[in-house]
Amino acid sequence: MRVGIVQPSPERKLVDDASDIAAIVKDFLVETGEHLDRITSDVMALEANGSDPERIASVFRSFHTIKGTCAWLGFAQLEALAHSAESLLSSLRDGRVRMTTDIASALLAVGDAIRRTLPTVEATHSEGDVDFASLRERLDTQNPDYEPATVHRGFANVAEALKDLHEPNVPASTDRTVRVDVHLLDRLLNHVGELVLARNQIVQGLAQPGSTLVPAATQRLKAITSELQQGVMKARLQPIGSVWTALPRLVRETAKSVDKLVHLEMVGQDTEVDRSLLQAIKDPLTHLVRNAVDHGVETPEARRAAGKPEHGFVRLGAYHEGGQVVVEVSDDGAGLDLPRIKGVAVARNIIDTQAAVTMSERDLAQLVFRAGFSTRQAVTNLSGRGVGLDVVKTQVERIGGTIDLDTKRGVGMTVRLRVPLTLAIIQALIVRCGGGRYALPQVSIAELTRVPAEQVSKLIDKVYASPVLRLRGALLPLVDLATVLGLPPTRLPEAVPDSDEAVNIVVLEAARQRFGLIVDNIGDTEEIVVKPLSRHLDGIPVYSGVTVMSDGKVGIILDAQGIARVANVLEHEVANREGKGPAQRPEEPARRRYLLASFRDGGHMAIPLEHVDRLEELRSLQVERLGARDVVQYRGGVLPLVRSNEIFEERRRKPRERASAAEPSDALFTIVYDDDITRVGIIVERIMDVIDDVSGVEVGPAPRRGSSGTIIVDGRVAEIIDADAVARAARPSGDTT
Repeated sequence: MRVGIVQPSPERKLVDDASDIAAIVKDFLVETGEHLDRITSDVMALEANGSDPERIASVFRSFHTIKGTCAWLGFAQLEALAHSAESLLSSLRDGRVRMTTDIASALLAVGDAIRRTLPTVEATHSEGDVDFASLRERLDTQNPDYEPATVHRGFANVAEALKDLHEPNVPASTDRTVRVDVHLLDRLLNHVGELVLARNQIVQGLAQPGSTLVPAATQRLKAITSELQQGVMKARLQPIGSVWTALPRLVRETAKSVDKLVHLEMVGQDTEVDRSLLQAIKDPLTHLVRNAVDHGVETPEARRAAGKPEHGFVRLGAYHEGGQVVVEVSDDGAGLDLPRIKGVAVARNIIDTQAAVTMSERDLAQLVFRAGFSTRQAVTNLSGRGVGLDVVKTQVERIGGTIDLDTKRGVGMTVRLRVPLTLAIIQALIVRCGGGRYALPQVSIAELTRVPAEQVSKLIDKVYASPVLRLRGALLPLVDLATVLGLPPTRLPEAVPDSDEAVNIVVLEAARQRFGLIVDNIGDTEEIVVKPLSRHLDGIPVYSGVTVMSDGKVGIILDAQGIARVANVLEHEVANREGKGPAQRPEEPARRRYLLASFRDGGHMAIPLEHVDRLEELRSLQVERLGARDVVQYRGGVLPLVRSNEIFEERRRKPRERASAAEPSDALFTIVYDDDITRVGIIVERIMDVIDDVSGVEVGPAPRRGSSGTIIVDGRVAEIIDADAVARAARPSGDTT
């Protein structure tokens, strides 16, 4: 504050004009907000340890300062309320009263009441029509030594001046201010002085043809600009703990409302984040912490039955990693009930039964981010409406972040946010498409790849009419940037001898899923200044901002998340897991989809795609022997392994061999087969492709035991695997008869 708590004579002129009054009120708002944050933190600590004299003294000083300032400004009701709180703390400090939960709740309620009045103070420069009589009585009845205070109206000229100045609908002053270290300001001032010197040298050099001042000054200017940029960015950074101050109170109130005992642990409060991002992640963090208390941590009775301590824990942590800020909200509760999530999702038609059978645990857990999803049967004041985590996900992705979760039943859950360190200046890759230049944020780029013309037909294929890239044994969905931008689609080059043509692909990552973006050319990486989009472009999802390039021309900053959504890449992968197929149209005939694999003798096997959970490349050293069965440790369990000669009849005449010894190479190509009854790994010679039998007609009868029929694929006969044969081959005893 620039004003102290003084008692000058009424005749003294305290303010010169309205601007001085506005400055005084602004200082009052900032300082009072800081005091209230400190009061909340200290009272929460005193509730756990009421004998801490330093905490009591800290709360006393905060209320005393608020009281004195309110008295000077003529805020009579606020002054009286702060006095009652100060008087009770005095009794606590002297040992005449002991800290209780009721006293803590009353002191916190005082802080809430003062905080609710601050917007009125800012808008009208008065405390408004407030009455804290009931709250003062609540404090006074718990203080046997309470003495009423003499309420000061302050100085009439100041009070009236404050009331006469009205500025309604003003944003909170605390949101427009930032504290900067004085030493940092000194360094910034020095950099500005050096900029002036460099400018003068350049001006002088330009006035003298042939002068060597310009090149030297230009290099100096470059260095100064970099240092100034770093300094200004550091001034914008604030510890993330500044938005955590309200969370201990949130945990306390939420736990009380649901009859739970919860401790909050906070780690990494000093992790620095750009101020603009602090406000953006405040609401998502608030919801996640509340969700951990309400949904995650069990009741004391349930925790005792599970062998856990009655008090649950919620841990909030933050740290820097890979140019991003990672924020984790963890709890030691029950974790997600994945079977229940699966049942609710099917019952509400969020997924179909076939998808529920084939979805992995991670994919099931991701369903909690779907709009309208909730496992609560009854709506409470905290949850049950299905509005929450989907909004959190949207808010995080809007600032270029990602959200993910890990869960283990009976152990707990961790929700992990990854957000950029700053949105002001970022590293970006410059690409060209259709004659325009675009910037891709470096944090979204996984790798760059170039497919020569002679390799296009081998490496780029189509699945369900959608282009894919064969990249290191995996199929990567491809998106043509030109098509997304509404330009003529990119023409893939033909395999012409000695051709210099190639397909340039930027591999992007959005929501932990990768896809390839086809562009015309890939340029250099630049450090760009992010500018907001104009209102005319604000509704285009593939754009996240604009920037001015080094040549002075404007470039568009692309949004990887938006591109993925527009191109249906994310929905493409969900549809595959749900057995729907991304390019399938309602008017198309029903398709039977199969995974085609080959035997060692050249035969082919077709497995219905809905029974294929995953494709894995195992190693011989991973195979263990369990009785008469080869097994591997897989995803926290034991997966039995079978080979084609154990499924199809005549191949059983050969002696049983261990999978690790039977394969000529160390790699074991394995299809994880799961039909909701049998889960087994089928070892094959080669995994070939996903194919469609558009007619839906299975050609020919089953040629032998182990096969349920045959289909013709590209002139080759493939045997459709029989589910009963797989189940027999997977029996623990090894008896396949």
